[in-house]
Amino acid sequence: PAEAQPAEILSPEDIQQRLGEQSSATHIYLQFSQRGIDYGVSFQAIKQVWSKSTMEALARVELPTESKSGQTSAQAASFLIHPVLLDAGPQLAGVTLADTGSSYLPVAIEKFRQYQAVPDANGWVYAQPRETNSVTEQASVIVVLWLAEQGQVLAQMEGLKLQQIDARTGANEQVQWL
Repeated sequence: PAEAQPAEILSPEDIQQRLGEQSSATHIYLQFSQRGIDYGVSFQAIKQVWSKSTMEALARVELPTESKSGQTSAQAASFLIHPVLLDAGPQLAGVTLADTGSSYLPVAIEKFRQYQAVPDANGWVYAQPRETNSVTEQASVIVVLWLAEQGQVLAQMEGLKLQQIDARTGANEQVQWL
């Protein structure tokens, strides 16, 4: 069940103006691909990104048509947040990291809260790195919010931890996860 919605409303327009730097979906997914992370068209929910260095990022998101094919309307309506739109959060979090040419993967989430269903179109995702407690921390910790058209917080992921992939692991090597 959904929790009581926070009173906070973020203005996507104000965030866009504050961030200024704009990138197209094509540019963002090309950057991911150059780092060895290839999202198929069914997982490319980010349509446009506004960002400011490694400080924060805002993305316009929409469920790709390819993700809807084969779903009945009942199946689509059964999601409080479609898995592809959920994945757009960690994708956007990657935009807030320094461009070292390295890839990062999500390794932990402290808390996820959902307040309302996230629409398949005309939504926003906002990501901002959080200060970490340790100077030796080798992962980035990020807060991600899913916003409605007018900026109401629909869901939030606290403490998303992104770990840099070991550069010694070749692109064609299989990584053992378990």
